[in-house]
Amino acid sequence: MPNKQTICQDIRDMLNSGQLRAGMKIPSHRELSRKYCVAIATVTRAINELKSEGVVESVRGVGTTIAVPDPAAVPPERPDVALLNAGNDSNNHILTYAVNEIFIGSPWKVVNYNACANLKWYANFLRECHNCAHAGMILPVISPNVFAYTPDMLPPPNSKVVLLGGELPGCNFDVVRSNPFGEGLLIGDYLVSRAFRSVLYITPSPEGEQPESETLRGLALVLNRNQLAFDSTRIRRYRDEYSYGATPDPIRAAVEFTVALAEREPMPDVIVAGHDWVAIGVIRALRQCGFRVPEDVSVISAEKGCGHELNFVTQKLTTFDNLYYHQARVAAELLMERLKGDDSPIQHHQIHGMMIPGETSR
Repeated sequence: MPNKQTICQDIRDMLNSGQLRAGMKIPSHRELSRKYCVAIATVTRAINELKSEGVVESVRGVGTTIAVPDPAAVPPERPDVALLNAGNDSNNHILTYAVNEIFIGSPWKVVNYNACANLKWYANFLRECHNCAHAGMILPVISPNVFAYTPDMLPPPNSKVVLLGGELPGCNFDVVRSNPFGEGLLIGDYLVSRAFRSVLYITPSPEGEQPESETLRGLALVLNRNQLAFDSTRIRRYRDEYSYGATPDPIRAAVEFTVALAEREPMPDVIVAGHDWVAIGVIRALRQCGFRVPEDVSVISAEKGCGHELNFVTQKLTTFDNLYYHQARVAAELLMERLKGDDSPIQHHQIHGMMIPGETSR
């Protein structure tokens, strides 16, 4: 049954999401009592708690409104530009280098915050930024399969933020991302050019997740047009339980899944992995099961996101390069313009990548 905390949290959530703004009147005690099916005394206790927090205030002749912040009490804006990366640090140096190239010599210092796959730290950092914003932020977005952004983590509506890779729920910020449909077309062209007869796609992402579903749509379009069967029966999905946490390991789940897969069904000519870490896990599993790469099974990655260091633990990987360096540069250019006062409509940019042939595909 709803209680005063339910009422308090709902009002905080509406304030954080922008549904309520400073100076707006909230429903009367009687209306809230009917809405939540609680006594008016319960509503009164909830409103008093919000008053003590400075969330609402009573205005004579108006009622209870969302409090207008005292400018002197608002924490000062931090003078730095935050580059926040939630995952492992394999491509962190690429993003940092690209952003620093744009901001060098500017009034804003770029500070890199790397969560190193610690999602609890990442969530707490976002909550801190929500209450005391940086001058600007470049924020690579985590898949909803892995992380849920709650209203108290989202940047305030007027923040100078550029998102990399995806959008945030309820937010309207500039976005820079790859072109996933075009990526699928180019991967399909590569597979057709190599005359592969059978394809299997392995990914930890759930069905329908964006942007990967667009990659799969483009891939299917090219393959089916060239009489190379590819539909949902050629996709294998697994749950990744190891990539985040105290000892993150983005390869382990792919190894375990592919070993089990190889034991129960024949392997295709080529396996397309959702991204580099999956591809490395697939290769390790195939070798463990006695397959040779690429002689018996070719392996390619649908997304290059791990940097060059993986070439030291396996053959040079055949991969689709999403050009993260260029994405980060575009994001930095956008953010610089916003910081200089550009208030033009929100922009969405797509960067077209390219196939990088390697030693894991025949």
